[in-house]
Amino acid sequence: MRNLLDNAIRYAPGGSAVTVAVSQDEGASVVVIDEGPGFSEEFVEHAFDSFTRSDSHRNRDTGGTGLGLAIAKGFVTALDGEIWAESGPGGKVGFRLPQG
Repeated sequence: MRNLLDNAIRYAPGGSAVTVAVSQDEGASVVVIDEGPGFSEEFVEHAFDSFTRSDSHRNRDTGGTGLGLAIAKGFVTALDGEIWAESGPGGKVGFRLPQG
């Protein structure tokens, strides 16, 4: 959750909103949405691969290692859940965990 929020805040334009939507339907779902540029179709296909960054100009000095979403996927899938990203505009990443 922390990684998803950090990413959304980092890419949301100043003064814009980051929304966290929580629902319960066949498990608990959380979706984090920002008003930033969003993800390309190409990025969405590889968003949860290790060392993948949505902005190819970023590096460790300018914004992370590209491991955050891969780690998030590991946690979610270890709990038999699913995680996804959707292409823009606006960044949208969500996960669903099964009931009890």
